[in-house]
Amino acid sequence: MKKSVLLVCVAVSCLTGSAVRAEELPAYHSSVYFPAQPLPWTAEVYADFGALLAKLEAKATLDPAAIRVTTAAGEALPTRFEPDAQNSARGVVRWSAPATPKAEG
Repeated sequence: MKKSVLLVCVAVSCLTGSAVRAEELPAYHSSVYFPAQPLPWTAEVYADFGALLAKLEAKATLDPAAIRVTTAAGEALPTRFEPDAQNSARGVVRWSAPATPKAEG
């Protein structure tokens, strides 16, 4: 089964820039794998960025506007973060996932 690889990049307030190549990724990033889909779709993942930053002993705070999702090739995808009402450092990240063409053969 073919899978799409998407990178969920989380930048904290002390980091700037966009993720294009692996050496340009922010200090905090994660890979998420989804089954390939033949049509564009909206993907989502629940994330507790506060817990992740605490586990990594990060001294910075989350900048929700800096959350990015890219394809494995580095293409930035339209992304939206909807924080929890009780904790703004966790919530649902949604993005527009591109269609993945069916493999020939």
